Amino acid sequence: MEKFSTIKLEVQPAPPRDYKVVVNGEECPATEEGVYKVLPGDSSINVSRPNLPVCQWRGPLTAGQTRVVNCRL
Repeated sequence: MEKFSTIKLEVQPAPPRDYKVVVNGEECPATEEGVYKVLPGDSSINVSRPNLPVCQWRGPLTAGQTRVVNCRL
C-alpha cells in the first residue's frame, strides 16, 4: 500500500469561496482546511480567482511528505 503525499494550501487573506483549485490537472473543491492528498511523484497546484494572477506550485513529493503552498489572492 502506497502512502499518499499532502499539499496544504494556505490562502491569504482568509480563504474566499470564489477561488478555483486545480491539483494535478483535476479541479478540486476549495475547502477551509485546504488539504489535498496526492500520489507521490511530480505534483502541481494552481489556485486562481477572477481578475487576479494565478498562484501555482510544481515539484516532486515523496511518500508521506507534506508541502505547504502559500498564496496571496
